[in-house]
Amino acid sequence: MTCPAPQRAMRCWKLSEATPARERGQVLLLLLVVLIAASAHALVRSLNAASLASKRLQITGEALAQAKEALIARAVNDTDPSGDPSRIRPGSLPCPDLNDDGRAELFSGNQCPAYLGRLPWYTLNLPDLRDGHGERLWYALSPAFRDHPSAILNSADARGELAVVGRTPATDVAAIVFSPGPPLIREGASTRQDRSGGTGPCPGPAPYAATPKCNPVNYLDATQGEDNADDNRTFVTAMPGAAFNDQLLPITADDIMALVEIRAARETAARLREHFNAWATSSALTAPRGWYPWAAPFVDPSAKSAGVDGTLHGLVPLEPTNVSPWKPRLEVNGMPAGSCTRAPLRFSCSAGINAGDVVTFTADLDHVGTAFILPPPTTTVSISPVDAIATAGPSWSLSGVSGGRLSCTVGGTATITGTLTIRGEAKLAAWTQDSWLLRNQWHKVLYYAVSSGFTITGAGGCGGALPACVTVENTPEPADKHAVVLATGRALAGQTRPPENPTPSEADYLEGQNRSPDLRFEFNRRSASFNDYVVVVSP
Repeated sequence: MTCPAPQRAMRCWKLSEATPARERGQVLLLLLVVLIAASAHALVRSLNAASLASKRLQITGEALAQAKEALIARAVNDTDPSGDPSRIRPGSLPCPDLNDDGRAELFSGNQCPAYLGRLPWYTLNLPDLRDGHGERLWYALSPAFRDHPSAILNSADARGELAVVGRTPATDVAAIVFSPGPPLIREGASTRQDRSGGTGPCPGPAPYAATPKCNPVNYLDATQGEDNADDNRTFVTAMPGAAFNDQLLPITADDIMALVEIRAARETAARLREHFNAWATSSALTAPRGWYPWAAPFVDPSAKSAGVDGTLHGLVPLEPTNVSPWKPRLEVNGMPAGSCTRAPLRFSCSAGINAGDVVTFTADLDHVGTAFILPPPTTTVSISPVDAIATAGPSWSLSGVSGGRLSCTVGGTATITGTLTIRGEAKLAAWTQDSWLLRNQWHKVLYYAVSSGFTITGAGGCGGALPACVTVENTPEPADKHAVVLATGRALAGQTRPPENPTPSEADYLEGQNRSPDLRFEFNRRSASFNDYVVVVSP
């Protein structure tokens, strides 16, 4: 720095002394700016990483929730697209996908080939669900809930055989959905999980796990002595870390069966309504009227039972053993003729006739009200040869005697000389012979009550001077209920049922007002002390 004049020497000296200090201040200011910028950049990176982690957690949570919802919906609403009722198994779940094609595996015998694999998203009509790291979800299934006829799926028998231990334990688990997270070095392993194998399905034949991307060891982790990849029905949850990042979402047996119970009760109520309406609209009866069958006494819910005359509450009457065999009578010219044979619900009568003979035939079926007997013309009578009698018959009538009597009459003049045969049959409602309700033994947890005014001997009404109606408290519906069906749920604290208790009472199945053996019931919220579900039956 050069001073232009002597008189400015002092000022020049001061400036020359001040310049390094100013430069040092500028350097410090610059360093401060750099530090602030670096801190801001680190903060932004940290916020971005936290935002990305939060987004991944959100995507994973939504995928797991969607998978759980789809599995429960599949179990509760199970139908068969072909319309084959024998393939309907509400409560059932598909086998896991083992080769990564999105489809549930077919059975090997009566079992799934394995009970741990990927979620069969295609079979469940789901999108290709992925977790927050882009991985497909995995899936474990309890064998008790497999979609096979050998699995008995009702809330009394179906128990989840899977268990979760660790951070968020769970028992009685029917299925588990997993997010595998990114690859890591598993506990006890020396190398990172290998997920190679291309984008298509793993080549067969089984075992598909020979391809790394279809081997659960390369996706699911181990900790605390439990391995999520070993398919031993016990799975583990833990805090995420360097050697564990699985996220599990269990589906308990109650998550499924509490809803299937509602379907079972509603479908049984619908079958009762169908029965009432079929008799009320039968064109073959001289005086048609609707009625509901008598209940079976509450003795052993584990067995299918027959209705008993006069029984208003108990079990759904699924056996026809209390229906008396037909009583057929064949007369020719006013005299008994020929012979008759009969089975429980069938008969056959034959006699020789001559043209011009007067033929009279009658047949009574007693205690019809103890079972789901179908009305005429489903209850059939045939004449052979078809033109052997000049008649417009048969004619049918229904009365309240003998617990409900269905009578058939055929009369006319013989048009041939030869042998006349008259055959008859009473048929049962098809659902009582083969339906998912029967195959899965839902009779074990269904309770039934009916007003005597709507039984086969009733007056066709209830209330006032008529017999008592069925009433249900805590419901806005009118009090004039014809009947009710209750799903009794699982045994609660203090309730014991077969086989531990071979002689249970209503109190071992029902709660609250429902425990009293009368026609008053209550609808209430499901809780630890109440799990009955009431369905009203009216035409």
